[in-house]
Amino acid sequence: MTEEILNKSYKKVNFVFIGAYFSILVMIIIGYFWGNKDGIWNAQSNSAITLTSIYYIFLLATIPLSLFLFSKKIKQWAALPNELEKLKKYEHGAILRVVGVWASGFIGTIIYFFLINSTSIIFCVCISIVALLFCKTNTRTIFADLNLKNND
Repeated sequence: MTEEILNKSYKKVNFVFIGAYFSILVMIIIGYFWGNKDGIWNAQSNSAITLTSIYYIFLLATIPLSLFLFSKKIKQWAALPNELEKLKKYEHGAILRVVGVWASGFIGTIIYFFLINSTSIIFCVCISIVALLFCKTNTRTIFADLNLKNND
């Protein structure tokens, strides 16, 4: 029973991960080839520099924070007595972790696509893509993280 629920949870988290990963890649490609080549703001203007700085701070805050909070919560979830509850909380937390990291890339592509055509924004979005790779999970890590008993 636990393994069936584990596979459902894994598939749901993996679906969200793949959707987030490829949505950012598609948005980068669309923004690069069909985006506003000049941008609405000049990249050297005060408003563009301010917005870019705010985005850098947001990127530097959301990625480590979402990864750290998830790893901290895993220890609490592993201590729960009910395996079904462990898996549900893990699934919810893993989806939130992916969405948190995805948000930093999504906001970066919106800034690049509509406002500022700057290569530094694209590099920051690529950082969020790499950070998404740290959100990839598999059934073995779920078993190990939550101290689940294998019912073979």
